[in-house]
Amino acid sequence: MELVHRAEVTDTFLETLTELVEVEKVVGLIGPIFSSHAIRIDPSLQLPILAGATDANRVTQTNEFIFLTSGSNALHAQLIAQFAVSPLNAQTAAMVWQADDVYSMGLVNAFDTKFQELNGEIVDRQSYQVGDTTFTEQLMSIQGHEPDVVFLASFPPEVPLIIKEARDMGITSIFIGADGMEDPENTLGTLEDNKPLDGTYYTTNLDLTSYNADTQQFIEAYQALYNESPDGGAASGYDALHLLKIAIETADTSEPVAVRNALANITNYSGATSIANFDANRHPVKGVGVMKIENGMIIPLTFVAEGMVDEPQ
Repeated sequence: MELVHRAEVTDTFLETLTELVEVEKVVGLIGPIFSSHAIRIDPSLQLPILAGATDANRVTQTNEFIFLTSGSNALHAQLIAQFAVSPLNAQTAAMVWQADDVYSMGLVNAFDTKFQELNGEIVDRQSYQVGDTTFTEQLMSIQGHEPDVVFLASFPPEVPLIIKEARDMGITSIFIGADGMEDPENTLGTLEDNKPLDGTYYTTNLDLTSYNADTQQFIEAYQALYNESPDGGAASGYDALHLLKIAIETADTSEPVAVRNALANITNYSGATSIANFDANRHPVKGVGVMKIENGMIIPLTFVAEGMVDEPQ
């Protein structure tokens, strides 16, 4: 199998997609990583697509040939809610999200449902506009409820600004988030002093604490090549290519329907991450890694899967 082209995420996405399908005659697509691009794929396109996009409901409902390789936004929200309840012992939570952002709302809805399912109480709900730099009104409301955790369904650079302002106000709640926070350059590069971020947790598609031999092989190879640890996006791309290879070999053909069916039937995949199987919506059944910010650094902490939480170190 030859990787013929790397499509950049640009305004020419559909033109690139057309070229890959009609000119290059590709047998499958790896990506896109953004949900806003994935949902633009023609519903009638019959070509196996392994997307890193995480807005699960919108993406896989767009086209029945699309599979997710990363955990969906719903999965990340559900598992950080589980982590908040145990081992963080949270009984109450507030939520903050970026207004008019579908990814953020997907996180909020899933966290809300899961946290309450685990007998937690959502005591406050606040949103902000992208680009905001002060959050006094939202944080004053949250402060009045004194939640155990504050779930940030959000992204840098607003995340570190929210946390710093909260700490300056005396809010002591634990801040938690999902893979939208997996942006070390902006997460750690926004504030002059990252001390306020200490004790913040967020999820990632890759479990850097894993002892799985395949995961360790991926991490070591990536570090040797790039001189840095891989992130969830890198793991997703690696897994997508390997899953497509397995499906083509299993089907013994590159015929799209056969490859799609072979993908749907893959079980117990082990690579950069582990996938038990794909569910009926073609979402991967898997766990997520949890990262912690401590002493101004982002460190891998533990692994979370449905119904199971490892105690943090």
